[in-house]
Amino acid sequence: MGTLKRWLSGLQRSLLGEGPALKTPKEVKPRLAKPVRQKAAQAHVITLDDQPVHYALERSNRKTIGMIIGAHGLLVRAHPGVPLHEIERVLHGKSAWLLKHINKSQSLPQHHASFVPSLDLNDGDTLHVLGRAVQVRWVSGAPKFEAADFWLGHQTELVLRNVSTERRANALQKALTDILMLYLYERAQYFDEAHGLRCHRIMLSNAKTLWGTCRSNGVIRINARLVFLPEQLANYVLAHELSHTRHMNHSKDFWAQVQAVCPDYKHWSKTLKQYNLRAC
Repeated sequence: MGTLKRWLSGLQRSLLGEGPALKTPKEVKPRLAKPVRQKAAQAHVITLDDQPVHYALERSNRKTIGMIIGAHGLLVRAHPGVPLHEIERVLHGKSAWLLKHINKSQSLPQHHASFVPSLDLNDGDTLHVLGRAVQVRWVSGAPKFEAADFWLGHQTELVLRNVSTERRANALQKALTDILMLYLYERAQYFDEAHGLRCHRIMLSNAKTLWGTCRSNGVIRINARLVFLPEQLANYVLAHELSHTRHMNHSKDFWAQVQAVCPDYKHWSKTLKQYNLRAC
């Protein structure tokens, strides 16, 4: 078993309270699963105070009806047993609040073009990785890429073993996946040690509407495209989802928990809304 796999396995036990906290390893061999694509939510439209509102309905194992508003619009989560008419009754009861925040989120400036760069990069091309500008190098005979050496070593070159031109995008995507997973688990360990926030597992997704999700079983999914944005945004999304392990809602207690672990969360939340996942 590789060093990173052993470390992530041990960290998972630590986050579950089954073992001592672990220190970041000096050497890490990335052996990670491919990003997991989330199941698409169902599209619906409802008229609230004469204004048509499009929303996505996601069925999940939860007791209450949850509502999330972002630049992408309204996401509603409900148990499969809750009928649509009951969901829309609740939406009508929250119409004033929903319209206020939906209209506010839609008025924010957005990057309508995709912020995800092409990964068909040549030797010497520049790429931003979690906010760090790095030079991609394709080197014949280069050792296997080590995410920890690159990220924790603050390297400014992302050196990968040279492959054929048509295989470069996949090789680069694999390295970016390893870097993001390493970063997320390193931050998860910090949030565990500093704030006692624990999850069961962290996975990546390619969702078109959500930056992250937290299930009642403790599984957190983080959007893989965060690797192209500043690390503070990935840190905020992780802090947000970890806070859901204590409060599976967006109540005052939830936001108080987010502020406790990420004091400047309002700034990063507003910044994140400028990036349009649907354009990716």
